Amino acid sequence: MPKAKKYTELMVVANNQKGAFTKIATPLRDNKINIFGYCAYEWGSEAAFRIITNNNEAAKKVLAGEGWTVSENDTVLWETTNRPGSIEKATDALVDSNVNVYSTYTTAKSSGRKAVVAFTTSDTNLTYSVLNKI
Repeated sequence: MPKAKKYTELMVVANNQKGAFTKIATPLRDNKINIFGYCAYEWGSEAAFRIITNNNEAAKKVLAGEGWTVSENDTVLWETTNRPGSIEKATDALVDSNVNVYSTYTTAKSSGRKAVVAFTTSDTNLTYSVLNKI
C-alpha cells in the first residue's frame, strides 16, 4: 500500500481579519464538504488558506458562488511514523532527487503513531515516487 497519495489542494486568499477562515469553511460545511487538511497563514494584509477536501470540484463551485477566487496546487500527502527524523528523511530524499519543496505542513496526534505530511513541490510525480520508496 502506498504511503503517499496525490491530491489537489485548493488555495483561497482572503483579507487578513478575524473570522476569515469561518467565511470559507461554513459554506463548505453547509454543503456537506469535508475539509480533511488545511494550512492557513498570514500574507501581509491577506491570509492564505490551503485546503484539501473530500470533493474539490464541489468545493470550488461553492466557494466561487460565495465570491472567492480559488486556485489549485498539486499536492502529495505522505503518511509516516510520528517520531523524530521522519520528516527529515523525506526532505533529504527529495533534495537528493533534485525536488524543490514549495510548501509543506503536517498533522499528528501527540500520542499517535502516524503523521500525515503535505508536500507541494516542483515535481509532484517524482515526489510521489520518492516518498513511496521511503
